[in-house]
Amino acid sequence: MGKSRAPTPPSPTQTAGAQTAENIGTATANAYLGNVNQVTPFGSLTYDQTGTHTVTGPDGELHEVPTFTATQTLSPDQQQIANSMTWANQNLAELAGSRAWAMNDYLRQDIDTSTLPQGGSADNLVDRAQRQTVGAPERAMHQINDAGNIQRGTSWHTQGLNDSVDGQQMQTGFADVGGPTRSYGGDYSADRQRVEDAVMSRVQPQLDRDREALRTQLVNQGIREGSEAYDRAMERADQQSVDARMQAVLAGGQEQSRLDDMTARRAGFENSAQAQAYGQAQGRAAFGNQARQDQMSADVMQAGFGNQTAAQRFGQELQGRQFANQAQNQQFTQNAVSRDTANAAAAQNNAADMAAAGFNNDVIGQNMNERMAIEGRRDADRTAALNETFALRNQPINEISALLGTGQLQTPQFVPTASPSIPTTNTAGLTMDAYNQQMQAYQTQNANRQSMLGGLLGLGGSLGAAAISDRRMKRDIRLVGESGGLNVYEYRYEWDDTRRRGFMADEVAQVRPDAVIQFGATMALDYAQLPEAA
Repeated sequence: MGKSRAPTPPSPTQTAGAQTAENIGTATANAYLGNVNQVTPFGSLTYDQTGTHTVTGPDGELHEVPTFTATQTLSPDQQQIANSMTWANQNLAELAGSRAWAMNDYLRQDIDTSTLPQGGSADNLVDRAQRQTVGAPERAMHQINDAGNIQRGTSWHTQGLNDSVDGQQMQTGFADVGGPTRSYGGDYSADRQRVEDAVMSRVQPQLDRDREALRTQLVNQGIREGSEAYDRAMERADQQSVDARMQAVLAGGQEQSRLDDMTARRAGFENSAQAQAYGQAQGRAAFGNQARQDQMSADVMQAGFGNQTAAQRFGQELQGRQFANQAQNQQFTQNAVSRDTANAAAAQNNAADMAAAGFNNDVIGQNMNERMAIEGRRDADRTAALNETFALRNQPINEISALLGTGQLQTPQFVPTASPSIPTTNTAGLTMDAYNQQMQAYQTQNANRQSMLGGLLGLGGSLGAAAISDRRMKRDIRLVGESGGLNVYEYRYEWDDTRRRGFMADEVAQVRPDAVIQFGATMALDYAQLPEAA
């Protein structure tokens, strides 16, 4: 087995060229599928290839891309209508042009409003007549005779009401029993580190000895430092060291948690004792406040009885004063009625005078409305004359606009067609996938070969009088002669550059199979049983 070679990577230019050719072919097929000819009652739409366009790919290859032309054709009936409308629009345009020349001088002349009737004027509506007014009404009476003073208070003073009770001072506080424990413990990192160091001081020397023993064993087995097998074995040993370190860390963490828990329990006991003392002090204060509250309630009841007696005497005196006020108010009401009767008569006379003046004003207003109607009619006549003048001036312009806007053509309405799409083959992706698979197979083969060579290299390439002579382990093989009926070759092993001379095990196996030593799939030769090769 010779030294395997890595697969040749695909050429980017060739891969891009193949992908470009694939994309152009797909785009061309999609163009043919999407350019669907359509036929409607009003016309048709057709697509024709009218040429090609040359595209140069990344690899220099030329590709012909078709070009298409879309042709829209009206049906015979619609084409006849289009021809007729074209002829009609041309004649109407010529007619509009001739009318436009005639309007040239017409529109240059200003509109003459001197002959129109005059509009109404508000100046003619000024009312020169004097409005009717009424004389000063008879002065109404607005005062009444004095009926005397109203009683506003009692003639005696009630005894003073009790508005306060002398209660004992309430207790608002009690003795301080001390603050609760709000924090506890300390930094136990040193204790945790002490436990970790103690554990690792017992474990680390043994781990170091085991690792060194493993390294010596691997070297003795022919596994070189830096090889994949050596790294995996040492990685497992390092993992054991990491596991031991984690166990030490866990042991240190447990010791730290134990110390912290003991401190937390001590702080909790102190807080419980403080809370119990606080509750006892609070109970003593509440008992004293309750006794003072009971005494204050008794004092309030006694003061309330005295106040009730004083209020009863005040109510009797107030009733007497209210009777006197009612008599005085009755006299005042009689005086007010007399004055109201006189005022009502004066108001009636004043209303009659105002009615007469209002009738005269209505007559004057009616005359004013008649004059306003006459002026409004004159203004409406002038407005109608102006509108007629503007209509005559705009009529020729409207005729030209109507001539220019006549004629409509029904154009074909094409339905949307389906656009089928052919997916493009990912040529570049497939090429790279094939290359990656070849590279993966090469890497696997190379790894297997390196593993086998690593085991054999541990033997130094020779086994006493025997030597590895498998053709698959050699390179630069050259035939140099013959000895004892066997071909003699010069060669180098795969793992070094020293040139050697010897036989090939596969050829010796055909003549002297007893001189061939088999190590699994690898063959070696016992040169003690073979003729001299050098």
